[in-house]
Amino acid sequence: MKFFNRRRETQESVGMAPNANVDVSSRSENAAGVGGVIVLGTGCASCRALHKNALDAVKNLGLDLDVKYVTSVKEIMAYGVTNVPALVVDENVVASGRVLKVKQIEDILANR
Repeated sequence: MKFFNRRRETQESVGMAPNANVDVSSRSENAAGVGGVIVLGTGCASCRALHKNALDAVKNLGLDLDVKYVTSVKEIMAYGVTNVPALVVDENVVASGRVLKVKQIEDILANR
């Protein structure tokens, strides 16, 4: 469906393989749980950038954490997030509506 002559982005159109790094389970069944990092987003460029930065931060710190990318609107709303991208650490929304830099994410993860 088109709104204002914009093409709806799909996972394939934003360079992701179907269902790659996407968790669409309900929040109560969230696999990341305590110690997990979740990026909430719709698949836009900003959301993908935050996901990449989160992956880089976890790798730089040498942490053994999964970084989930959630695109399900139902799941995003379960966190009470209205602005994406958002970053969730240990089931707490720590940033919303902006793309954090790798260093900022590293600081958040180091001080959790």
